[in-house]
Amino acid sequence: MTHRSYLYILSFTLFLCAMIIIIGFMISYSRKSESKGLSQSEASAISFVLKEYNGKLGLFRGQAQSPYQTLDFDITYLSEYDRELLKEGISVDTQHELEMLIEDYTG
Repeated sequence: MTHRSYLYILSFTLFLCAMIIIIGFMISYSRKSESKGLSQSEASAISFVLKEYNGKLGLFRGQAQSPYQTLDFDITYLSEYDRELLKEGISVDTQHELEMLIEDYTG
């Protein structure tokens, strides 16, 4: 075999390896989305809302009218400004952002 043939085979092998790795990452990512029971578009559309609910902090998903969890934290200890924000609801995109927001208010 010539030097040129070895380079061609090596280039083709590296290309195949790169494609296998990329496909592996794509499959892994799609399985993570499926394991949560949501399509990729549904997962990106859902947001979290921290909102006043019966004088406590309520955690809402998306546009839900009732919280999926309430925190035993009396909002009367907060400033008037913060209480007004919570009456309207504070939206965040991720669970991590929601956890940080809760920590800010209850910490």
